Amino acid sequence: MNEIYKKHKYWIGLAYSFGIIDFPEDAVQDAYLKIYGKENINESYFYFTLHSICMNMHNKRKLETIPFYDNLDAEDIEPSTTTDITDVLFTLDNWTWDEKLFYLKYIEEELSLRKFAKKYHYDYNWVYRTLKELKDRLKQIKD
Repeated sequence: MNEIYKKHKYWIGLAYSFGIIDFPEDAVQDAYLKIYGKENINESYFYFTLHSICMNMHNKRKLETIPFYDNLDAEDIEPSTTTDITDVLFTLDNWTWDEKLFYLKYIEEELSLRKFAKKYHYDYNWVYRTLKELKDRLKQIKD
């Protein structure tokens, strides 16, 4: 058990690499509390425990930072002048709810990709790929 505590800085770095940018120390502390009192804990078990705590924290923050939109209005979307708004709304109705929320939140914030990713604790590459895919779907309407 002492071997796990001796690698405290390593575990903090690992939590940071799992996406807990703000408070990786809290994730490691939660993992320590989870294994407290258990016997025969090795580094692999602690790694798994820390990973699951980090993923839970990450998912919880994602849900807290994106508001829920009950219904979509034409004012929420900025289509090009050549595209009919009903086509855009129909396309958005075929998207999953998280794709709608993500795209509308990105339009609403009017931030760069990097600032948007940093503000909502997303990976920059994931934001880039997701927005590219969603915009490609909207371009298919124009064609």
